[in-house]
Amino acid sequence: TILYSLIVLVVLGASFYGILKRKTWTWKLVIGWYLLGIGISVINYFSFLADKQSVVRFYQQISPADAQLFTESSITGFLTSALIMSVVIGLIVIFYIYRKRGFFKN
Repeated sequence: TILYSLIVLVVLGASFYGILKRKTWTWKLVIGWYLLGIGISVINYFSFLADKQSVVRFYQQISPADAQLFTESSITGFLTSALIMSVVIGLIVIFYIYRKRGFFKN
């Protein structure tokens, strides 16, 4: 968590610097970062599918007043739509960066 946060800070900082300075390695870093994010999202989704009941119980315990809203089907539907949207947005960014890789000249 602290190590992960530091890695995120370094990668995003390097990406920001690379975009500002138009470094040639930046487009590869950004595409790799988005592919990693998509991969982690898919893994998280399937890990949820493997143990739905514990996730449902967790949400029902932290918000008892809304417990009837946290069913397997509602959480699965929400996570499925979130996964689809994150993959679509990630792929749009990846294809855009790849198409504009000529912008990174230094």
